[in-house]
Amino acid sequence: MSVRSRTSAAVRCFIAALAVAAAASCGAASASAKEIPDQETGFTVTIPSRPPAKPTPTPTRAPQTPVASTGNAGSGSPSRPAANAPHGAPTAANTASCTPTEPAVPKQAATTGEKATTDKSLYVPGQQVTATATGYGAGEQVQLVLFSDPVLIGTFTADAGGQVQAVFPVAEKTTAGTHTVQFTGWCKKVAIADILVGTTTGAASSTDMNIPPWARWTLGAVVLAGLLFLGWRLILVMREPVAADPAVARS
Repeated sequence: MSVRSRTSAAVRCFIAALAVAAAASCGAASASAKEIPDQETGFTVTIPSRPPAKPTPTPTRAPQTPVASTGNAGSGSPSRPAANAPHGAPTAANTASCTPTEPAVPKQAATTGEKATTDKSLYVPGQQVTATATGYGAGEQVQLVLFSDPVLIGTFTADAGGQVQAVFPVAEKTTAGTHTVQFTGWCKKVAIADILVGTTTGAASSTDMNIPPWARWTLGAVVLAGLLFLGWRLILVMREPVAADPAVARS
């Protein structure tokens, strides 16, 4: 063997030794290692395969709590509450949430409340009053009181539509003036109406009481003016000189 061949063989042996040392430092060779035989030296160089790279874990996002939608799907606008029931109309929610309780007779008339109605605005003692109020629960009990002095008229029942109608007479001892008719439901709803009560004197009838006050003042002024005119004419007649009698003048 020539010197050149020996040198090449030595180099190959050195390279093979380095490869073997590298394989030993990295651990046992993998089953899939690649073996390269050297035909000239008879050595077999084993090159271990690189272990597969560990997969990088993909981060997962924490599940988010779904947020309740405040609007219609796809519209992006907030939802609107359901329309309220007509003002004053009885609803199932109102009657269901109420515990009916009989109210005490109030000492004074309420200053606010729903508007009740009466068949007339002017009455005299003994006449019938027909008062009506709406907006109560079906079958609700409703108290009726007449002011100024609180007088309990009675308790009435609302019909299926929530309407209460009461017919009662104006007591003979009721004083003249403005009075308040007040409905108070057992679920606390209040409705009020004002009426005017007059008086009858002597042979005056209820028809006379229907004359409005302005007509009475006008009539009184006309009568007074007529009396003054007659009085003035009478004074003028009395002040005229008396004509002399011709027979007396000749004598």
